[in-house]
Order: sequence, then structure tokens, then C-alpha cells
Amino acid sequence: MASFHYHPFAPNRKQIRILTLKPAPWDSDIKCELHVASLDEPIWYEALSYVWGAPNPPGTIFLDGVEFSVTPNLGSALRYLRLEDRPRLLWVDAICINQNDLAERKSQVRMMAEIYSKAATTVSWLGEAADESDDVVELIRKLGDWSREHERDIFDGEDPPDDGSIQTITDAVEWIGFPLREQNWPALWRLFERPYWTRVWIIQELAVRGQPGKASGVLHCGTKQFERSQFDYFCMLILLVVMSGNNLRTDTQEIDEPLRSMLVGGHPPGLTMAQTLAACNGEKNRNLDWLLRVTARFDAKDPRDKLYALLGLAIDGDMLEPDYEVSYEHVIANFVSSHIKRYSSLRAILGNRFREIPSGPSWVPDLLHDEFHGGRGLEAALDNDHFKASGSKSAVVSIDDTHTSLTARGVSIGVIDKVAGPLLVAEKKFDQTSQSIVSIYSSLNQDKFFEALQDHYKSLPESSRETFWRTLCLNGDWSDIDTVFPAPTAFATKQRVVFGFESIPADFMPGVPVNARYFAFVGPFMQSLQVALTNRTFISTSDGGMGVGPYMAQTGDIIVVMFGAPFCLVLRPVGHRYKLVGDAYVHGAMSGEFVQGIGQEDGQTFEII
Repeated sequence: MASFHYHPFAPNRKQIRILTLKPAPWDSDIKCELHVASLDEPIWYEALSYVWGAPNPPGTIFLDGVEFSVTPNLGSALRYLRLEDRPRLLWVDAICINQNDLAERKSQVRMMAEIYSKAATTVSWLGEAADESDDVVELIRKLGDWSREHERDIFDGEDPPDDGSIQTITDAVEWIGFPLREQNWPALWRLFERPYWTRVWIIQELAVRGQPGKASGVLHCGTKQFERSQFDYFCMLILLVVMSGNNLRTDTQEIDEPLRSMLVGGHPPGLTMAQTLAACNGEKNRNLDWLLRVTARFDAKDPRDKLYALLGLAIDGDMLEPDYEVSYEHVIANFVSSHIKRYSSLRAILGNRFREIPSGPSWVPDLLHDEFHGGRGLEAALDNDHFKASGSKSAVVSIDDTHTSLTARGVSIGVIDKVAGPLLVAEKKFDQTSQSIVSIYSSLNQDKFFEALQDHYKSLPESSRETFWRTLCLNGDWSDIDTVFPAPTAFATKQRVVFGFESIPADFMPGVPVNARYFAFVGPFMQSLQVALTNRTFISTSDGGMGVGPYMAQTGDIIVVMFGAPFCLVLRPVGHRYKLVGDAYVHGAMSGEFVQGIGQEDGQTFEII
């Protein structure tokens, strides 16, 4: 059987191939043609956004009359998207790029953002209909349109009645006019857990289409479809509801929908994708190190694409050239090295780590582990440049030629002697019978974590207790969109109420049910604590220091203020060298206090392997 032969692109030309999907009835063979076009000239095509999926059993199409193998998911997409009365012009990476030509892959990857941004629209393929997906598509269409039409009512409308009938934000939405509770939320979660939402390449393919709510695109699931703007508005409302902190019915202690479905099923990738697209289209220009942290949970068939898929979105995407002839380990180490050289900063090695990397040095980001996520506080603080543990000092770093060890200068500020936690929250799924907030805390062993914190608080002298509660919230109020630094002094009383050492002041919301008073009073502090400590540890040192440490922190680890790092680093001694455990907040060390008066070339030297 003859194999398809690609004709190479003209040198030094910005060329792509366009796939013509020929019209035919549903059950006919899929026949296509390829032709070369220039991105520098006006061309019309739709860019297909999809996941390759499992390779077997392979599907077959006819490309310029020659049999051509495609994955089952792509074959399904082409059949569903094919029109009966006219051809359809598409750009499809698996077909339009010669995947066996590494040089061509490299050049086309560099153009990917431009390919999707210049397309007439992006057509997303979520897969065939299953698990009541038709009903979900209809829900997304209706609630998306409703959210857009009632955006002003939702954010700036009149206050709901103060007669006790509105207990949760779901009540408020239903009062405005949409029946949230009666929707099929389990089916939505199943659609939002499809592989499409988990792939890192999808982020760029959708992000370049514009701001959420204004971006163009159509998403197909079987024979049904919905607009990208409907998806954006739908997710905006769902995220507003589940993240509002007002989902607990005070009369029954039951959690309202749709948050209950999230607690049962976990945070679905579809909502994570919506959040990521909003972040990538924010007001600030995004650096590659920031994008890596935001997209760390997304997958790629080729691990090198965890980086390459972001180059078109990053303002410093010229830092790397896609190269599929070198190993993933070489790519990630080269990124860290290039980032340090460009910015004289150690931002690229920051992050919460959930395991010891089985191969390669500990100082490279662990992009291959699904659990590379953690407390949002430090990540958000990095985004707004609030913390500057090393002051204005630049990184003093050398990396050996084999990318095995990183040597940097800094100052050791303590040894960890106590660890509580980590506070396990995030992707764990809850028992479907869990309704109360008490049972949820218990299912995650949060009760044990808080007991350890209570014991630590009781052991402290009065002079150290302010440091304790300020540490628990990274010295900030994270309960609103804009974080307030330093944390308000009122948090001291809220912390004592949370830990059972004090009662709610009698003059706070008198006459309101006990549970409602409690959550209204402690809510801002509890939200701030969750932001700061999610999947992190509470750490203390023998000299009284306190901090929020990484997931894997242990007694005996040392805390270092490394030149060029906005956060402290936790290192684990290995002979005369160290392994990086993760980053940390240490109260009283986050504004350069420990490096004042120390010269740029002074300090201790730490070799990290």
C-alpha cells in the first residue's frame, strides 16, 4: 500500500497546509485534500482543537487519494464535522504537519499561536455524545445566555429580600430567575472531565481567540454544539457560585448545589480550563515561568510540550526554541538556566513539590506529576510581587555543564523542628453522602491538622501569638478579589474563635441563627487560611520562627533566603549538598530582613542537586 508523501515547505516562508474536507453523506469514506498556503496572505480556514486520544484502533481517511491513518477521535471529529453540501477548510495538526519531520514540527510549533489566532474560528471537538451530554450542552447554552443577559443583575442588581429566604448564593441566583438546583450537575461534571479539558495545547488554541466572553469559537459534542461565549459566561457563573463561600444552608447544615457536586466529583478540568483561560487573558503580560505554574496540572502526550505549548502565549517565549531531538530533562533544565540568566531571579525554581523527582535534579519544576499544585497564596503573591525575601538582590547562580547541580548564594535562617500538616484540600473526592461541613473536614483529616495547630498555639507565649495567626494567613486578607496586606488585627479574634478559645462577640449579628453568625464572623479568616495552607504545612523553628512550608517539609530541613528568590526556600541536607523541597513563607523574613547589610557576593553557598 502506498504511503502519503508530504511535499516540504518553501524555505524561509511562513507556510502551512490547509485540509479540504470534501462533502459527502454521513457513512461515506472520509476524503480530503491538502494544499499549501501562506500565513502572510489572506486565507480562510477553521482551526480544529481536539485531543489525539488513543491510537488504536486506527481510523482511515483518504488524503489526496492515498490511505492515511488517524486516531479514532480525529476520525470521529472529521466525520461529525463534515458537511454534505460543501467542502470545509480546516487546519488539523496531526494531518497538516508532517509529524515524522522533526525540523518541520519545530517550525510549525513556533507558528501555532498565529495559526489559531488567524483562523476564521476555532472548532473544538469534545467527543461523541455520551453520559447525557446532549442535556449538558443545552444547559450550557441556556445558562450561558442567561448569565450574559443578567450580568448586571448578578453583580450590581438590587439586594435580595432580607426575610431569611435567601440563605445561599444559589438561592440568590434562583431569586433572579434561573433554576440552578434542578439541573443535572453530575452529567455536567462528566462532560467537564473529558480528556479535551486536560491537554495543555488546548489552552493556547483557545486563549488566542480573545478575552473570555468575547472570544470566538464553537464547541461540538456529537451532533450538538455551543458557542465559546456561552461556555465562558456559563463557567463565570458556576465559579462565582462555588467559590463564593456562601453555599452552606444555615438551617440544615447542607451544602447547596452546584458546590455539592464539586465536593463529590472534585474540581473538574473544564472549570480549571475556564479559570486558566481567564488568567492567560488578564491585564498583565505573562512570563513563561508564570504560565508554567498556572498550567502545571494540564497534560501533554510529549512531556516537552508542557513547555513548548506555552511559548506562543509568553512574552518571553523566545527564551526557548522547540527541539524534539533533545530529552525532556534537557528541555526543562535549559529553561531554568535560561530564565535565571535573563532575569537574575530564581522564580523558575519556586513552587510546592509533592514528591522527590525520580530522575533529574530537585531544582527543576516537576511538570510531570499530576499533583503539582498547592496553596494559592504564595502563587498569587508571586504574581503581585508583594513578597521580596531577598530584597533587591539578584541571583548569584552557577549551573554545571551537565545540568546536574545548581549552586547559589543565600543565608540560612533556621532549621525546622516542628511540622503540622499538610492541610489536604483540593482534588480529593468526597463521599457522596457527605453533606455537612463537619463531615468534609473529617474526611480530609483536617480536624487533626487543626488540633496540631491548637496545641502549638497553646504552647506559645503571649508575645508570639500574633506571629502565629499572621503566619496562618500569610499576613494577608485573601477573602476578596484584591488581597489586603497586612492582615487586619480583627483576624486575631477570629482565629481564637476558629480554634475554640473564644466566643463570637455578643454584639455581632444578634438574633441571627448561630451557624450563620459563626460563618459570617470567621469567614474572611478561614478563607485566607485555606488559600495560604492548602496542601502545605505549618512549620516552626527552634528559635521561635513560624512559617507556611511545602507539602514535603520535614524536621531537620533548613530554611534559606536565597538571593534572587522572593520566597524562602526549604532545603534538605544530603551530605554537604542539598535537595530542594519547595518554597515557603516565613513571618518576619519576607521583606529582605535577613539579607540587609550582606553584599551581593557574600552569604553562604548552597549546592542543590
